[in-house]
Amino acid sequence: MEIRNQPGGQNAGSVFTNPKNKSAGRLIEDSGCKGMRVGSAEVSTKHANFIQADAGGKAQDIKDLMQLISDSVYSNLDSPNCRN
Repeated sequence: MEIRNQPGGQNAGSVFTNPKNKSAGRLIEDSGCKGMRVGSAEVSTKHANFIQADAGGKAQDIKDLMQLISDSVYSNLDSPNCRN
């Protein structure tokens, strides 16, 4: 992943592992999660596999957002646009 594709600021880095032959960021984006926010944590609008946090943010917000992302991606995998 190139630096220019990565968001700056306070972030949790690349959060999810890429599944075989897929991009976690693409799956997250295709699930409509780009820009999604829970409390102080937000899915980066620059790269969907990065979670950014506001200064003084809570780890629980990141954890809750990660769960919401996982649920959204797994739900979207059942839709025809994600089947290969």
